Amino acid sequence: MLVEAGVIKNNGATVSIINRAGVGTLHDLLALLDEEIRRITLKIKENGHPEINGLGDRGEYFIGIGFVAIQQFLVESIMFSNLSKVEAYKLGPIHSSGISYAILINSCANWRKHEPEWWDNSEEQLRGKHSILNILEITSSPS
Repeated sequence: MLVEAGVIKNNGATVSIINRAGVGTLHDLLALLDEEIRRITLKIKENGHPEINGLGDRGEYFIGIGFVAIQQFLVESIMFSNLSKVEAYKLGPIHSSGISYAILINSCANWRKHEPEWWDNSEEQLRGKHSILNILEITSSPS
């Protein structure tokens, strides 16, 4: 599989799934989030602990928003392809855990959006189990 300039080539088939128009906007948003995360990281270093003044929670919030923005970009990108979201998320680069980065991004975004719903024993918690397991898989893998 090869990813080039908005095109994924998989087993000889070429599928254009990247939303080229949205790349610049996503880049700009992620740059803003990176700058805020950098400021938060510096404050954590100054204070010596991420839980002082809610800095850890603030950092997690901005990181999560980044994953949600990328998730939306991915969904918009595949919307006009001939692939389902499930098929598209299996394409592209693969983490050393064997899970595609697209699936991991989707799992992290879902964690940000739905984690509060997972605290009870509801159907929502069961739906979130795949996201939780994907994230736990990579946090225990070497890279």
